[in-house]
Amino acid sequence: MTDAVPPTPTSSRRLPPWMPLVVVAVAWLAQGAVLRNGWVWDDAVVVRDGRAVAEGLAAVPSMLQGSWARGEGIEVGLFRPLVGVTLAVQAQLHGTADPFPFHLLNLFLHGCVAVALLALLHRLLPTRPVVSSSAALLFAVHPLHTGTVSWIVARGDLLAALCSLLAALAWTRPRGRDAAAVVLASVAWFLALLSKEAALAVPAVLLVVDVAATRAGVLGTLRARWRSYAALALTLVAWGALRWSSGAADALAANAPLAGRPLLERMLVAAGALVRMAGKLAVPAGLTGDASDDPLLVSRTADLPGAYAVVAAVLGLATIALVVRVARRRAGLAAACATSFALLALPTLQLVPIGAAFEDRFAYLPSLAFLPLAGLAAERVLALRPRVVGLCVALLPLAAAVPAAWAAAADWRDEPTFDRALLDRNPAHWRALDRLGRHLLLEGVEARRAAAALPGREKARIDALLERRRARVEEAVSVLERAKALPGGATRPAILRSLGDAYASLPEPEHGRAREAYERWLDVKRVLDGDRRVPVASVDDPARVAWAERRSVSQVYDNLAISFRALEPDDLAGLARLLDGAARWNDRSFDLARRAAAAWLLAKDPVQAMPHLERAVRLAARDRTVSAEDRLWAEQTAADTRPRASRDVAGAMARGYDALLRTGGHRVALEEFREAARLEPTHAEAHVEIAKLLRYQGNFRGALEALGLARQALDQRGGKPDDPLRARVAELLRRYTADRDAPEDGR
Repeated sequence: MTDAVPPTPTSSRRLPPWMPLVVVAVAWLAQGAVLRNGWVWDDAVVVRDGRAVAEGLAAVPSMLQGSWARGEGIEVGLFRPLVGVTLAVQAQLHGTADPFPFHLLNLFLHGCVAVALLALLHRLLPTRPVVSSSAALLFAVHPLHTGTVSWIVARGDLLAALCSLLAALAWTRPRGRDAAAVVLASVAWFLALLSKEAALAVPAVLLVVDVAATRAGVLGTLRARWRSYAALALTLVAWGALRWSSGAADALAANAPLAGRPLLERMLVAAGALVRMAGKLAVPAGLTGDASDDPLLVSRTADLPGAYAVVAAVLGLATIALVVRVARRRAGLAAACATSFALLALPTLQLVPIGAAFEDRFAYLPSLAFLPLAGLAAERVLALRPRVVGLCVALLPLAAAVPAAWAAAADWRDEPTFDRALLDRNPAHWRALDRLGRHLLLEGVEARRAAAALPGREKARIDALLERRRARVEEAVSVLERAKALPGGATRPAILRSLGDAYASLPEPEHGRAREAYERWLDVKRVLDGDRRVPVASVDDPARVAWAERRSVSQVYDNLAISFRALEPDDLAGLARLLDGAARWNDRSFDLARRAAAAWLLAKDPVQAMPHLERAVRLAARDRTVSAEDRLWAEQTAADTRPRASRDVAGAMARGYDALLRTGGHRVALEEFREAARLEPTHAEAHVEIAKLLRYQGNFRGALEALGLARQALDQRGGKPDDPLRARVAELLRRYTADRDAPEDGR
C-alpha cells in the first residue's frame, strides 16, 4: 500500500519499540475517567439486575444459544453471545454490585484495540511510522469513543473491533497464504461476528487491503486467494446458521427503525449517516449517547431533508471517481482508507435491517479505517519547517482530545447525569425525559421509605426526608408532563406509566390524574401474544405473554386499583375487577390472589372469589414466606365461606385450570369446566373456558354455542355494561366467527 505523496525523511524512520506502550498509556489516560462511572441505560437492566448475567458461568450455554439479553424484557433480537459470556464470567468472579470491574475491562479492551491498530498499520506501512502511530494515538484519545468505552453493554463494539484487527493481522502476515493464517483469520472474524454484527464487512476490507497491496485488481486478487475467501464464506455461513437457530433473526426489523422505508430512501439515509459519521470523527462536536430523538426515528414517516439527496449525489460522484482510479490502478492509501471506512460503516447504515444509523458509538469500528487519513495529514504537518511548528500543530488535536474525552465521560457518570446531558442538547428528547422522571420518582419513594424507618423522635431528619420526597416527586411530575406534551407523548406507554406513578406518589396524591394515565396506558399498551403484538384487553390467556410484560400489566392494574379505591370507595365490584386483572396477569403472587379474593368477597360475589382463593391456597403451600395467618385465612375462607355446591363449582374450575398447566391436560380440563357449568349454569367463566378449548380442538360450532351460553349467563348475572368479561366474550365471538368463515389455506 502506497500513497501518491512520497514518504518524507521523517516518515522513513522505523517505529520506535516503545510506541505500543505509549499508545496504550495514552488510551487509558484519555478514557480513564470512565472508571468513575456507574450504571447507565441498559447497563442496569442487563448487567446489574439481569438474571442471566447474575447466573455466572451457569448461564454461558444459554447465552451461546439465545439472543441478546433474552429473558430481561428487552426485545432487541440481537445475537452477541461473546459479550454475554464475558459479562457472565465477570459476574462469577466479582458479582454485579459494583460497576468498576466492568468499566475496567472495557478500558483494558480499548487499549488493546488501539495497540492492535498500531500493529496492523505498521505491518501495512512499515516505512511510514508517523501514519500508523498518529492514527493509533488519535483512535486511543478520540472523544467519540468515550461513550462506547463507558457503556458496559457496548462491549460488543470493543470486542468486534479487537477481533477484526486480529483477523486482519493473521490475514496480512508474511506467510498469509498458508492454511494456518487463514484458519486464524477465520476464527478471529467468527469471534468478531459473535460480538457484534458490525463486523460483517471485514472480508470486504481484507479484499481492499489485498488489492491495494498487490495491485492485481479485484478479480485477480480473488483468483489468487479464492481458497482463503472461500474459508471466510464458510465462516459467514456458520455464523448465520448459529444466529438463525438462536431466534435472533426474527427481530431484525425491531432494531432497524427505517426498515419499512423504500430502498432508495434508505440509501439516501445511509449516505447522510456516513457523512455525519465522518464529520464527527473529523470534528467530534455535539456528541450524543442516544439517538432515539433523531427526527427520522421519532417520526418514521417524516420526509427526508433535501440535504440527504445532495450528499448522496456527492458520494455517488466520489464513488465513480474511485472506481476509475482503481481501474487505472492509481488508487492509493487514501482511497483504500475511504473505501474501507464506508464498508465498515455499511452494517449500521440502514441498507439492511441490522441496526440504526444514528448513534455515535457505531463509529467505533469504522474509525479504524478513517483515522489513518488523519495519520496522513499528520505526516504532512510534521514535514513543515521549522519542525517544532509541525510538531506543535500535530500534537494540538491530541492535547484537545484528552479533556474532551474526560468531559464526555462525565456525561456518562450515572443515569440522571446521562439524561440531563441529552436534554441539554435536545430538550425534546422524550426517552431522556421519561428516564429522568422515573429516576426522580424513585428518589422520592426512597426518601419516603427512609423517613418511615426513622424513630419519631428524629423529627428534623424525617421532615428533611419528606421535603426531599416532595421536591423529587414534584420535579418528576414536571419532567414527565413535558414528555407527555411532546408529539406522540400522550400515546407512549412508558411515559403514561411513569406519569401515573408520579401522580399517585405526590404528598397529596392526584388519584384522578393517576387513574386517567393508567387507563390510557391499558388502552395503548401492546404486548407480544404468541407471534404478534396485540392490545392488553384482547389477550385471552396471559400465560402466553412474556413474564416481564405480564408483571408490568399486573402492576398497572394494581396501581389503578389503589387510585380507583380512593376515588370510588363504594364501588367494591369495580375494585374487585381491577384486582382480578392484577391477579390474572401475575398468577405467581399470593398477595394479589388474596387481595382479589377478599375484594370479590366484599363485593358479595364468592363465585368470582373462589378461583383466587384456590390459587392463594396453592401458592401459600409452596411459598414458605407467607405468614401463618395469611395461609390460615386463605384455607379457612376457601373451605368455609361457600355452600357445598358452590365449593364444588370452584373446585371443578380450579382442577380445570390445573389441568391446563399440564402437558396433554386439555381433555381433563374440558371435563372439569363442563362439570362446573353443569353444577352452575350461570357460571360464565366456565362457558368461556369451554369455548376456548373447543376452539382449540377445531370445533367452531361448539365454541360459539358455549360463548352464547356465557353471554346468557352474564345477562342473568347483571352487572355493568363495561364488564371486562362481557367485552371478552364479544371479542371471542367475533374472532371465532371470523376463523370459522375464513377459507382454508391452499384451497
